[in-house]
Parts: sequence; structure tokens; C-alpha cells
Amino acid sequence: MIGCLFLIVAILDFFQFYSLLVLVLQQLVLFAEPPDPKLIAGSISAGIVTQLVSSPLYILPLVFCSIASFKYKLQASWYKRLLKVFGVVMVLTPPINTLIGVYIVFLGWRKNI
Repeated sequence: MIGCLFLIVAILDFFQFYSLLVLVLQQLVLFAEPPDPKLIAGSISAGIVTQLVSSPLYILPLVFCSIASFKYKLQASWYKRLLKVFGVVMVLTPPINTLIGVYIVFLGWRKNI
């Protein structure tokens, strides 16, 4: 449960990434003059750096979720559903969070023996 609570940061990263894309598209489409490529590259790199800075926040929830899934073989439906939701949100937040999201989706769809 604690690991799932710590994964709420993934939703903030998701909204941050897509709000960044909206801002870049506004610069490209809405303004009549050609956009400044350095400004667009700077805003995209700022979004990627923000993801890199927030990625260490996922170490503790990944450890908790891995222990719950592998050692204690937690099969509660709410736990599996939350892992699937957070995993899909993280997969849809490229480029950094995609790998973490694939692992979380794996935990959510994993069958315990």
C-alpha cells in the first residue's frame, strides 16, 4: 500500500510532460512568426531533466511493490489494479518513466504461483 501511495508522483510527471507538449505545440502553431528553435529545445530539455530529477523518487515505491509482489505474493484486486493504472500512466510519460512503467505493468499483470 505504501508503495502505491508513493507512485502518485507518476501522475504529476504525466501532467507535467503533457502540459509541456501543449506549450510547445502552442509555440509552433499559434504564433505567426517562426518559433525560436532554441526556446523549443530548451523547454523540451527542461521537461526531460525534470523527469530525470524525479526518477530517483521511484526507487522506494519500486522496492516496496517488488517485495509485496515477489516475497509476499500479494494478490489483492485493488493492488493489481493500482499497479496497472500507475504503470500505464508511466508508460505514457516518455522518455524516462517508460522503463519504470513497463516494470510496474509487469508487476500488475504477473501471476503468482
